Amino acid sequence: MRFLGALLALLVLPLLAAGQAVEVQASFVDESAVVGEPTSFVVAVAVAMPLDAREEPKIVTPQLPAVAGLEIEYLGGGIESSGQRVSIVNGRRSGSIDYRARYEYRVVAAAEGRYRMPPFTVTVGDRNFDCQPQRAVLEVGKVAPGNRWVGLAVVADRLDPYVNQPVRLRWVLSSERLVVDTRESMPRLEVPWAGSPPGFLAEPDEPLDRNDPQFTNVRLGDQVRRLPRVIRDDRKPPILELTLAKTLIPLAPGRIDLGGTRASLEVAENARRSFFGIEYEGRKKAFVTSEPIVLEVRDAPLAGRPEGYRDAIGDFEVRVAYGSGKIRAGDGVTLNLTLSGSPVVDLIEAPDIGADFPNCRTLPSPKESSGEGANRSVTFSWLIRPLDDGQRELPDFRYAWFRPATETFSVASTGALPLEISGTFEESDVFSADGGGRLAFKPIGEGLRLPVGEPGDMRPLDRRIPAAWFLVVILVPMASLLISSVLLRRRRALSGDLELQRRRKASKQAQARLDEARALLGQKGFHGRLSRCLAGFVADKLGLPPASVSAANLRGLLERGRCSGELATTSAAFLDELDRAAFGGEAGDERSSLDRAEELLARLDREIRA
Repeated sequence: MRFLGALLALLVLPLLAAGQAVEVQASFVDESAVVGEPTSFVVAVAVAMPLDAREEPKIVTPQLPAVAGLEIEYLGGGIESSGQRVSIVNGRRSGSIDYRARYEYRVVAAAEGRYRMPPFTVTVGDRNFDCQPQRAVLEVGKVAPGNRWVGLAVVADRLDPYVNQPVRLRWVLSSERLVVDTRESMPRLEVPWAGSPPGFLAEPDEPLDRNDPQFTNVRLGDQVRRLPRVIRDDRKPPILELTLAKTLIPLAPGRIDLGGTRASLEVAENARRSFFGIEYEGRKKAFVTSEPIVLEVRDAPLAGRPEGYRDAIGDFEVRVAYGSGKIRAGDGVTLNLTLSGSPVVDLIEAPDIGADFPNCRTLPSPKESSGEGANRSVTFSWLIRPLDDGQRELPDFRYAWFRPATETFSVASTGALPLEISGTFEESDVFSADGGGRLAFKPIGEGLRLPVGEPGDMRPLDRRIPAAWFLVVILVPMASLLISSVLLRRRRALSGDLELQRRRKASKQAQARLDEARALLGQKGFHGRLSRCLAGFVADKLGLPPASVSAANLRGLLERGRCSGELATTSAAFLDELDRAAFGGEAGDERSSLDRAEELLARLDREIRA
């Protein structure tokens, strides 16, 4: 875009004061490009109208001629600004109303070579004007000219982690030249997966010290991240490094290809400060791709698995303990299992301990969690209820797990617990004997009845209880426990599904983007922000990369998402209208556009089915 400022400056040269004067200039934004990488071609039109003109000039969108080997796509444009120039000489007033329009085209070359944009015509009103592009030649090569100074590496602290063992990835973008960091041109990292790849959980991004001035803005997906910047003086020549770090936790064993990361940026040979900010000199584009990262995720080894191994893997600590062994017949002993010291404990499920207690009934309690990060802990609890009042002890309960850091198994155990059971099951309201003399659980509350005329006095009377009392005492708590357990399992299962999380949060994210657009009412950038809001919402609902949604493909995406044809067509037309307005085209009332966007988002939220 550096060409644009100079181009527009030329267009404000004096135009004819009488009648209509037109000046057209066109040029490739860059003189060089890379095969398959987009560059821009810009057409600028300046029109001088008489001071008494009542209407804006009618400029027909220029149609560029076809060039063999180039794919040309119109991005948008229109009248961007207007102003009056008036002079008074000897009492006579003269001047003009100057209009400036800009039209931008995306150009992609299919093969290396030298391409020339031929002359073309621009229609203003009922007249045609010939245009000979000023920078009409585009040199296309296989490698960007800035690639010789730029490198990109993705490094993992381990390539063969175990399940639940965190892997720290570092993206290092290095350059022997200055990295251009402007609003129009900032480095971009394109990671093949967003958030976390399938089969992984991502820990929160590492915080950046906002007081550290050594950072560079980098576009990552639809977000802008501030990455720390370091100058490596120990290298010859000195190298500038930008580093992005992320920690992933693999959830299942197997060979997982995380793919390579692509970086696109501009580098400059020099920079100087001016009244308008930093001006870069000798700018060159660079497009580099890292080697793919492949992880071999391992399960715990089969050899050496101790008794009590529960398929648990992680570098955490375990503590198991019984409660008191002095109980009444029919009561139970509490067993607590606590895992702590690592965030991966949230990935561990409660073990099935029924086989460990063959002559007991085991009743689980909801999982309890506390702490964050390295202080995270979860506790599983059970009530162990013996079925024989003559039982003298509970067996040694063992919990074994695998530690990836040391590649060893560890075992935590309770030891056998002596029991002191007072009373008998026949005296208990919990058990009853059947005809064969065997003991079985009887409904809790059996034998309790609220006598009529004595409210609040509960005492054993007979073997019959009201059905309503049974529902309150037994079924409601058990149903609550069952529902809680199902919801917790579902939450754990879905916590790693990134696409589902994006779909669930799509409406919230869209509302946040709408608020950002609302804050820009009457300012530059409103239509662009509103366009990203609509495209980003569709991408979140359909689980697509944010940059893959455009006005050209929105209708097809929505129809595949089972939206009505009318809604798909309306949404695509509205997105195209926003894109054109963002590039300076005709824009309607901004508040009406905001209300229309809210209405469309609400309809899309109801109809899109991924």
